Amino acid sequence: MAVMAIAGTRPILADNEPSAEDVLHSHGLQRLGGNWCLAEEADLRDRLIGLDRFEQRLVGAQRAVDDLVGENEACHARLIQFEQLEKNTRAAAAATKQGTAQRIQLDAQAKEAAAAVEQLRRLYVRPEQFGLSAPLKPALNDLIIVRTDLMVRLLPMREAMDHLTQRYHELHDETAVTAALASLTPKQSLGLSHSLLDGWKIVDKLQPMVFSDSVPVSRDGPIYRVTAIVNERQPLTFSFVGTGEPTLIPQNLAEAAGLIVDAKATQIKLRVAKDRDELAWRMKVPQLRFGRLVLRNVDAYILAPEAADIGARIGAGAFAGYRVQLDTDRWQLTVGGGK
Repeated sequence: MAVMAIAGTRPILADNEPSAEDVLHSHGLQRLGGNWCLAEEADLRDRLIGLDRFEQRLVGAQRAVDDLVGENEACHARLIQFEQLEKNTRAAAAATKQGTAQRIQLDAQAKEAAAAVEQLRRLYVRPEQFGLSAPLKPALNDLIIVRTDLMVRLLPMREAMDHLTQRYHELHDETAVTAALASLTPKQSLGLSHSLLDGWKIVDKLQPMVFSDSVPVSRDGPIYRVTAIVNERQPLTFSFVGTGEPTLIPQNLAEAAGLIVDAKATQIKLRVAKDRDELAWRMKVPQLRFGRLVLRNVDAYILAPEAADIGARIGAGAFAGYRVQLDTDRWQLTVGGGK
């Protein structure tokens, strides 16, 4: 871009030469104040709208689960305390002479403790039953839904931000772009807009909340269920099964998650339950995300349509190289360590 400049004035363009603005526009840039940014930023800024409401939903859902679990644990602690109090008081009363003021007082205290024990036993839900029904089951489901929705929203946004950052690095190396910027008066800059950087703060706040080492689990009967994000795009809920169990995905769920079986994949007969074999195709799932952790090239079997009732299953063996803990008290699957 040939230009002639006179001190204190805008550059005068040679004949048929594009202006600095034309050059910048031709590279997909638009001016916002004193900054030139890529037009794609507008889409990313739009996707930031409403994330504050998701944050409120997430915080509320997590608090609801924590409160229910905490209340049940506190109820159990009080139950143990009053059971011990009743036992101690009855023992003390038995060692005290009938009819004395002390014996009458101890009998009354034992009766009060027994009434408290009876009430607390009605309130306390044992671990083998907790989470199978209201109020905890719907609270867990709501937490899992909002966390999953947020991950599905945030993952492509993070990808878009990485793309924008890379494009700006490339544009800073473009001679025509740097020359066009240098010719502008007053001085102007190139890069992420202040409005996007300011709006991105909510993403920075949300990421450690959903991309963590622990993910919430729910329960159906004796089976614990955990949701993964397939290939950073689609959620898929698995039953968490024993260490020696293979990863199974029925064909309908695989297709919904965007997994396509290679036409050349070998068909086999696979034992999926006692006295039950089903057709299956082996494949590697490129990515399964559980919170912060991403499992890559996971060995899995895609089950024929007739085995849809089996549901998706994943075992601890899929997490080889990581420490996996199913915390049934806190309703979390925690993955630590690393390969």
